[in-house]
Amino acid sequence: MTQNGTRNSFGPQNRPDSGNSRQNNESIVRQPGDGASATVLQGGNVNYSTIDQTAGALADVRQDGIFNLSTIGQNADGQSATVDQGGGYGDNEWRIVQSAAANDASANVLQRSNSQKSQNPSNFSDIRQSGADGSVNVDQDGGDQNSTVDQASTNSDATVRQRGEFNDSTINQTSGDDNRSTVDQRGDSTQTTNQSGDRNTSTVQQFSSGNMADLTNVDQSGNDNTSATEQYGSGGVINVTQRGNTNDARVVQPSDSTADVMQIGDLNRATVFQQGGATDASPSNADVTQRGNGNGAEVTQEVGNGDVQINQTGNGNFARGFQQRSANTSPAGSTAQIDQIASNGQVFFTQNGGGGHTLTVDQRGNGNLIRSAQGASLNGAEFMGLPGRGNGDTTVESSNDEEANLTQTGDGNTIASNQTGEGNLLNVLQSGNGNTSNSSQSGFSNTANVTQ
Repeated sequence: MTQNGTRNSFGPQNRPDSGNSRQNNESIVRQPGDGASATVLQGGNVNYSTIDQTAGALADVRQDGIFNLSTIGQNADGQSATVDQGGGYGDNEWRIVQSAAANDASANVLQRSNSQKSQNPSNFSDIRQSGADGSVNVDQDGGDQNSTVDQASTNSDATVRQRGEFNDSTINQTSGDDNRSTVDQRGDSTQTTNQSGDRNTSTVQQFSSGNMADLTNVDQSGNDNTSATEQYGSGGVINVTQRGNTNDARVVQPSDSTADVMQIGDLNRATVFQQGGATDASPSNADVTQRGNGNGAEVTQEVGNGDVQINQTGNGNFARGFQQRSANTSPAGSTAQIDQIASNGQVFFTQNGGGGHTLTVDQRGNGNLIRSAQGASLNGAEFMGLPGRGNGDTTVESSNDEEANLTQTGDGNTIASNQTGEGNLLNVLQSGNGNTSNSSQSGFSNTANVTQ
């Protein structure tokens, strides 16, 4: 079916956002038979297309102009829906519903080149698939865009790409195996991904670069989940929560951003990298909480001012951190706190640049290890190992005006510390049997207090 012009068959649509004076093209197609195919081409303004297919069929809709609306309902196996909407501005909307009977269904949407108007927001896309092995692909270009995908099946795939001004994408994939979600957003983006099942994969990229915005929320519940997110811009906030075994989360952010990663399960690993020009008033924040066995967390901040919080509960925990601070920022400095409640925990942390850093480590368990290096002035480091037996060794390397407070409670603890420079302070407190402390200070006006 081809409709050109501004008045075909059904007269004015009178949509409130389009104005009562606009004419429209309207197409309604219902196909109950197998092997049916529907193709709709509409040109002009205020186009409306509805396709209802209850057997194996194909639907292809193209709408040019402004104020386009397309609705496709499919209820059979192997069905395919394709929508192409474009126009100068206006409200393009697309809805596809593929029901539980529609296995191996595919949905493809392209909404093109709509300039954002405050009174006439542009693109909208809503896809819902409840059958097995469905596939979704959405591409939106320009304007105030929104895309929602809901899939409930096995081996489902959703891919969304949004370009333009104010993007919003929500993907929900519920029970099932091998779900995958990929979203690429550019602009003032907001994205939420929820996946429940085994071996889910979620990748989100956001490229907003002006006046705040940027928000990513990923929640995966199941086994073998992987989440990788990247943000480039001003506002950013990334929250990743994974529940299950063998989860992996990686976050890349600019400065002035906040990353919250929580993993509850076994063999989890989280990697956070933040780079940019965070200030004392708005530092980069990275918060990682892991509960389980064999967790690993690595945080790197190359910012003006940063804050790191790592909390690990379980056996075999590992935390590595690096904070590089610009020397021209205020003396407030970067801060880091690592809490490990387990045996055989390991912490490796380095703070450099600018001075004024503070590092606090609290280890509670047996056979724990801490190695730290601080390389500037006015730095402070505090380490606590409570309580346990054989807490391994602790190493601190410092320069000028640094303070290290090392506290271990338990048996068989070892502390090895090294401070170089001037005005450094070392306090060591060990309670228990068989403890060893090896301390070295080189420079002037240094002080060491050791209590066993």
